Amino acid sequence: MLLRVVRLIFVLFSGFLLSGCASHKTVPTKAATLSIVQPDTLTPAAPQGQLVNSTVAIVNTDVITSQELSAATDQAIAQAKAQNLTLPDRTTIERQVLQGLIMQKIALQLAKLNNITVTPNELNAAINQVAAQHKVTVAQMYKKLSANGVNIDSFKTSVQNQLIIQKLEQAAVGGSIIITPSEVDNFLANKARSENANTQYHVEHILIALPANPTADDYAATKQKAAMVLDKLKGGMPFSQAAMTYSDSSDALTGGDLGYKTLTSLPTSFTNTVATMEVGQVSGLVSSDSGYNIIYLVDKKGGAAPVDHFITEYHVKAILIKTSPIMSAAQAQAQLARLRTALTNGESFATVAEANSQDPLYSQNGGDMGWINLVDIDPMLAAQIRTIPLNTLSQPFQTAQGFYLIEVLGNRQVNDTVNYEREQAKQAIFMSKANEALQSWQSQIRGGSYIKILDPNLQTPNS
Repeated sequence: MLLRVVRLIFVLFSGFLLSGCASHKTVPTKAATLSIVQPDTLTPAAPQGQLVNSTVAIVNTDVITSQELSAATDQAIAQAKAQNLTLPDRTTIERQVLQGLIMQKIALQLAKLNNITVTPNELNAAINQVAAQHKVTVAQMYKKLSANGVNIDSFKTSVQNQLIIQKLEQAAVGGSIIITPSEVDNFLANKARSENANTQYHVEHILIALPANPTADDYAATKQKAAMVLDKLKGGMPFSQAAMTYSDSSDALTGGDLGYKTLTSLPTSFTNTVATMEVGQVSGLVSSDSGYNIIYLVDKKGGAAPVDHFITEYHVKAILIKTSPIMSAAQAQAQLARLRTALTNGESFATVAEANSQDPLYSQNGGDMGWINLVDIDPMLAAQIRTIPLNTLSQPFQTAQGFYLIEVLGNRQVNDTVNYEREQAKQAIFMSKANEALQSWQSQIRGGSYIKILDPNLQTPNS
């Protein structure tokens, strides 16, 4: 989860540097299924005559102010200009931005109802990784933000909201997606047979979305609107401008840009169409579970030839002492310090581990964890394993499991290409399914919410 959120917040940080506010755009990753309280449990705020001018929309129990909308619109415009996108008028951008703010309000309300929160450690980890990607320290990043007039507390709140919404989407969508071994086998077989398996396609798209539980009339009206947008494109309207004006996708404000992707990384409903398109071509209407799509193939290029994937494995011995109501952190550290002294005085690691370690998997094996991939273990333990010199006894250190004493006996490079390719296939299949499921879920929660846009100019036109 964290790596994908970090990428989102990386964009968020860039947006803050441009204009000092934040936007929301996420895609779910795999997670356990949770029971999500739906928005019909929310009580709408009752409109009372003409509200103050600063309120532009009511969303269940909350409001969106003109100040929020203006700040978010400024950021969207700054980001679009930085990408050299053709912009529609400001009112059109405000309509799209407002739709994004509405979905964010609904999501945060649902997260609160379901007690979904972000711990300080999770927040700090995300911010630290963003700073690392920008090749600056957190302090330097905050200094840059402040120099651009950004309130640091506001930035942290925006990051926190991104993480909370990510957790909500995982709970609501991620756990419902099942990937079978046969799907992975078919994916890899099709990729191996494809002549353009490594070709990367730069795709932009427009989605005209169906409402939740659509009727036949809804299908007809949605298709008619999509056909109208297609006519405007044929009439010369720039694709990015059409996306920012009409698209219902969360990436509308970036011109619907999906970037460079292989066919297997694109939504399943796009694959056959994109494979037959020429660069610069706009597709006809492409139906999906979410509605009707229009696709623009910006560019394509040959992908890099596949190479073997290697991982580093470490041979580790460890002694774990867990904290508990009768074992404080200080006591655990002191016990490990005594055990370390015994080991440095010649005691056998295996004997000491079997007698003292509280690791249920390895204590009876003399603390020998064997050859391990650091991706599969606690990040704090992994960090210590990476840094400790070989055949050197560590100092006691703390992880989420408790306090450890370790010794690294060796490391080796292992060809993990088969497992890596299967994991990549699982991710591609999952993302294809998850994007469709997320769009459907967003439509459902929006349909179950009370939404009132007070300014007629900000209401989405039918055409």
